[in-house]
Amino acid sequence: MESQEERDVIEVVLTYQGKSVLVETNPYNTIEHFIEETKKQAKENPTEMFNMPELDMGNNPMYYFLTRVKNDGQTEILKPKNREKNNQTLDDYNVLSGDELIIQSKPIAGGRGL
Repeated sequence: MESQEERDVIEVVLTYQGKSVLVETNPYNTIEHFIEETKKQAKENPTEMFNMPELDMGNNPMYYFLTRVKNDGQTEILKPKNREKNNQTLDDYNVLSGDELIIQSKPIAGGRGL
C-alpha cells in the first residue's frame, strides 16, 4: 500500500531561460531528484521542455538551483525550513502547488554540478 507522501502531487510552473512549462511532481522527492528528473525530461523532449546542458562552453560542469517568484513579482533563492536536514525536498522549501520556480544555472570551474 502506498503512503500519503507517494500519492501527493503538486503542479509548479518551471521556467528556464524564458521558457515555462507546467510540471507535476511529488513535493517529498529531494531537490536533487527534482532537478535530475527535470534534466532527464528536458533531454528526452527538448522541444517541449528546454535545453539544460551538463557543461558550459568551457567544459565546466553546470550547477542548477531554484528560485521562486514571490507575490510581489520579486525572485528569491529557495531556502529550506530546516537547514540541518540532508536531502532537502520541495516541501522543505515550502513549495506549493501553483508556485513559479525559476531554474538558474551557474558553471562550477573544476566542480561537480547537479
